[in-house]
Amino acid sequence: MEPPHGFVTKESGLLCKLNKSFHGLKQASRQWNEILTIALIDQGFKHTSSDNSLFFLQENEIILFT
Repeated sequence: MEPPHGFVTKESGLLCKLNKSFHGLKQASRQWNEILTIALIDQGFKHTSSDNSLFFLQENEIILFT
């Protein structure tokens, strides 16, 4: 495995460890979206009412969309 294009480090001997691979599976995008949704909700994000793939986080006067 090679590091992603543009990845630069001064350290040598670094390893890339894959916890799980979804590459090549038909349901890969669905599983990735589910994992991302759970992670965002755990961080306090909420779905927008108009688009289920758009999340927002509001704290005081700051609103963050992702």
